[in-house]
Amino acid sequence: MSKSYRSKSLSVLKKIESQYAMHFEGMNSPICLHDLFCRNGFSLREYCKSFRPHLHSRQIYQAVEKFGQQYNIWLKSAPDYITCHLYLFPNAHLYRMMPLLKNCAVDFYLNDEYGREVYHRLPARKKLEAKEITSRICDPSSLLSIPKTAFKVEYANQEMMNEIKLASPEGWFQKFLYLYNLHVEIAHANCETSLTGVIPTIQEYIDSRCDISGMKHTVLLIEYAEGQFLNWKWLEETGIANNLRRLQYLIAAIGCLSNDLFSFEKEVIKNHSDSNLVAIMAHHHPEMGLKELLISSAAMVGDDIAEFLSLVEEVRNYSYQFLPAHQQNIDVLEHYLNGLERFVQASWVWQVSTQRYKSKRSIFEETTDRQAVMA
Repeated sequence: MSKSYRSKSLSVLKKIESQYAMHFEGMNSPICLHDLFCRNGFSLREYCKSFRPHLHSRQIYQAVEKFGQQYNIWLKSAPDYITCHLYLFPNAHLYRMMPLLKNCAVDFYLNDEYGREVYHRLPARKKLEAKEITSRICDPSSLLSIPKTAFKVEYANQEMMNEIKLASPEGWFQKFLYLYNLHVEIAHANCETSLTGVIPTIQEYIDSRCDISGMKHTVLLIEYAEGQFLNWKWLEETGIANNLRRLQYLIAAIGCLSNDLFSFEKEVIKNHSDSNLVAIMAHHHPEMGLKELLISSAAMVGDDIAEFLSLVEEVRNYSYQFLPAHQQNIDVLEHYLNGLERFVQASWVWQVSTQRYKSKRSIFEETTDRQAVMA
């Protein structure tokens, strides 16, 4: 690997870490992500005011904990992440909620054990494990059989995927399987510019991050959660399809890029990873200081939120033109649009509420652990 890439990556990280330390030495106030994400009088807090996670969260949590322990994938940090899908799918049918939570349990386990932010620091044995596990999970035949030498997480994944397959149309499941396997393949490998020898453009990073984050296949699960599957033939015929694809992309980008801000300290400062929007921005804008980088990165999330809010209403209002003849398709589309809106709400509420990104001393208001500060 070229020393120049390794040197540049280290230089970028050192500069960020140095300015991060200086932020606290200067007794600067924490930065408010909410204010950076909002514009033109819009308030995420108001938008999310009526949001609530799944009504049966406690019972579902207890059931998925047993699943995680059965397959030895229940990490110490599990209570901080397993609630994610309870927020993303608050109206999911109860019998569909367990496969959704199992998906969350498997995915976060793989992320925390072998994911992009820790992969570069793993010993050779763990890297080999990651390759073995991901190669078998990404093989469609694993839905039918797994070798006896397989890891327990592979059996957990097989159980989860087969449950989802049994309760969904074949065409939808094949698309879900493709996006899920793509996510597993690229998210649990080296993503550091110092080792790949590639510094992606900002747009290339965003496009890749949408796959790495798993947001694309997670957005598909909106249909699965309530058993309301979109009629794409009708969407194409009515001219709605392209705008809906854009909405799906925006939702994925809002989720993964806002997470790059919330997990900035965990990924960049603690794990010294430059696979993060802020670090990629620093590669391309060496003239920017840390605060400027954070503001510019958050502005990209704000732009996506603003476009989403406008486009979702445009799609909703346009679809009403096809009433009453296409009532059933419009009802399914309305369910889906509501699900997309809940995704935006959940992305904010969950990341603010979970302890996963909190610390006693944080550069952001939202990730400062108030209880730890007062203790």
